Amino acid sequence: MAASLRLEPGNPAFENLVNGISPSLQNSGLEATAATQQAYGRVMAMLQAQATALAYAQVIAKPSMKNAKVVYMQPKEGQLAWICSFAAAM
Repeated sequence: MAASLRLEPGNPAFENLVNGISPSLQNSGLEATAATQQAYGRVMAMLQAQATALAYAQVIAKPSMKNAKVVYMQPKEGQLAWICSFAAAM
């Protein structure tokens, strides 16, 4: 399954998505630049969530993976540190 939305400047669907999120963030009190940056961040978060769901559906949920042993990494900083991307700042 391929992604149908190319996330790059100049793509009208991508621009409409960012331009749709940004004004609502401005209405909640953010300045225009900060709102646009947050809109890009929120689109990135949506992309990551969709990629995670697709990866799960394509790999973990396969019948051939039914008896596979899945082991999660245990970083010394804690899993939340890696998920939230603040491990580099520690």
